[in-house]
Amino acid sequence: GAEREKEGRQRRRVGKSAAHAYQGRRGVVGAAEGALAWGFLVLETGSVWPGVVFHAAWDLFMGWLAMRVLRSSAAEGGASD
Repeated sequence: GAEREKEGRQRRRVGKSAAHAYQGRRGVVGAAEGALAWGFLVLETGSVWPGVVFHAAWDLFMGWLAMRVLRSSAAEGGASD
């Protein structure tokens, strides 16, 4: 019933955070914090779409930021090919 469903949701949250293990402890904690924020959005709005949109925007922003950092590092001679 409801208890089994709750248990399943908790396992999925842990699994999604564990998927960020390659990023180290900081990545796992960040993913867990994000999951809480997106979960809050679902509870407040009754829809997953705001979380999907914010997650996509976050990923795009982080990709853009990473490219700026990498380009800056390469321009300063910090990266080697």
